[in-house]
Amino acid sequence: MTVTKEFTTDKRKIESVAAPTVPANNTFTTYYGYDGYDETPISGTNTELGKTATVTFEGTTSPTTEDMAGTWTIESNGGVYDKTPGAENTFRWTIPESALTNYNAVYCQGYDTITDNITGTIKLKNKAATPVTITGTDSSISYTGATIDVSKYFSIDTNAGTATYTLVGGTGEGMLSDKTLTVTHTGTFKIKVSTAANGIYAAGEKTVTLTVDNGTILYTATDSSTTYDGQPHSISVSVTNPEGTDVTYSTDGVTYGSDNPSFSNEGTHTVYYRITKDNYITVEASKTVTINKKPVTITAHEQNIIWGNDINQSLYTVSEDGLITGDSIKEITLTPSTTARTENGTISVSGVKIENAAGADVTANYDITMANGNLKITHNTALAPERIEASKTKTTYTAGDTLNVDDLAVTVYYADGYSEPVQDYTTNVFAIDMSADGDKILTVSYTKNGVTKTKDITIKVNAALASYKIISGADSEWKQNTDRTITIGGNGEFSKFESVKVDGSIIDAKNYTAKEGSTIIILKADYLKTLSVGTHSFEIVWADGSAVTSFKVSKNTSDNEGSKDNNGNKDNSNDNPNSNPAAVPDDKKTNDSNSGNNTDDSQQITAPQTGDNSHLMLWVTLLAASLAGLLALLSVRMKKDDE
Repeated sequence: MTVTKEFTTDKRKIESVAAPTVPANNTFTTYYGYDGYDETPISGTNTELGKTATVTFEGTTSPTTEDMAGTWTIESNGGVYDKTPGAENTFRWTIPESALTNYNAVYCQGYDTITDNITGTIKLKNKAATPVTITGTDSSISYTGATIDVSKYFSIDTNAGTATYTLVGGTGEGMLSDKTLTVTHTGTFKIKVSTAANGIYAAGEKTVTLTVDNGTILYTATDSSTTYDGQPHSISVSVTNPEGTDVTYSTDGVTYGSDNPSFSNEGTHTVYYRITKDNYITVEASKTVTINKKPVTITAHEQNIIWGNDINQSLYTVSEDGLITGDSIKEITLTPSTTARTENGTISVSGVKIENAAGADVTANYDITMANGNLKITHNTALAPERIEASKTKTTYTAGDTLNVDDLAVTVYYADGYSEPVQDYTTNVFAIDMSADGDKILTVSYTKNGVTKTKDITIKVNAALASYKIISGADSEWKQNTDRTITIGGNGEFSKFESVKVDGSIIDAKNYTAKEGSTIIILKADYLKTLSVGTHSFEIVWADGSAVTSFKVSKNTSDNEGSKDNNGNKDNSNDNPNSNPAAVPDDKKTNDSNSGNNTDDSQQITAPQTGDNSHLMLWVTLLAASLAGLLALLSVRMKKDDE
């Protein structure tokens, strides 16, 4: 900036003037003109505008510069400060003549009086307005029919100016007045809030989306549940909000109408309902009308009749409060449990049909309990016997025995199911020959009401039993854990042999070998190993008799059984072909010799065992056998010598 000044006299010359300081970028940092701030940037205590201008003098005479007090004025807007944030104002600074005069008088001797001021202009902007904070939240609500205050979806800075709400878009339909939204059709609503500038605070705006969904209809619906009474019954539907809804009903869920269906017959009946209104979710649901069967008990009366007669079909009772007024029993069947004589029979109820006053079948509306009545059918004493049954305790005899009938039990049966034991029967017992064997027929007879019934009983008369005995191997002993056998012989004919019993029970034939001579039984070692220690009974059974003995199973206390022959017996016989393992009666020796030597080594007849099989007994046995052989040889030689 160049300042030119003319002096009336030849005085010191001002070379330049530096304007007072101003804010950086010519922009104030303070909001002047507002509460708490200076009225203008050129009044009060503000320090943003410099108070002095720096004057530089020509020449070298000290001082060459001087800060001179200046004044500020507003040149724009008619001298009125525009305090609006961001507004631009023009300011003029001036060094008054008094400041130059004072300076000249002190330092610049001979400096002329200055008639013009040193001055300049500067444009400055006010501080920009402070932004306000406005937030908003997109929201969803359900329509209720009430107006909506949209301001609650925004949060506005308290420093903001007046807020204005406008509807700027969306799919819904409605009207926004001030901040109140009236919805005529649900959907989305775009709402903008605009705030005016407020002093040092800037204007602002924010847009949110409000989704208004269809509302919920408030209602109650109740089932109907009752017991059959002949009256109509329906479900109940009551809408509490909103008013003006449309309620329709259906029994198939397809076709709806305004009439609420009703039902009077038993069963569970489904009723569908639909509730509709604009801007509300349509309600579609169902309830039921349940009509329970009415309990009723029909009881047959007790009846006493004589066999052959029919029961009375009209004798029954319906429970108190059983049938509703107007309903009655039109059909019923009483059935006896039996037609035979009984003391504990029953009369059952079936085939019940109930009709109402209009003649309609309403049986299904009742839960019918059919209680039996007692039935007694007494015996008809005029009946003749239908049959008799006779049993006898003893039916098997031996020829020559006496047949008695004291153990007879005779029962008479009649067509009505009645039966009774009797004693006044007759038999043919004296006509039966008991001296000879064979089957005999004992006939029992009974007569009543001119009719005679008979029953035959077969009496078996056996021939007298033969007398048999054990001839070898009686009271034999077998030691456990050996492979020996036991051989026992009886004098019965082998052709009549039937079985072997041990301890009273028939044993399987695989457990023994049977052969002639007269009858020889060899118990196998494998079977003997299954028996317990102790004495066991033994019986050979023939067709016409039996013979018994016993044998003993004992513990084996010897660790060494010695060598065994093919029969599992210890080899202590010297293999003497003339040794005789058991005494055989003379009358059986011929049979044995004529059998073609059928005996094998494993089927020996053993003598009863005494003591244990120790080595001492072995030597004693061998010695005895040898002595017997020597005696036999001596006897033969002596006979030859006598000859």
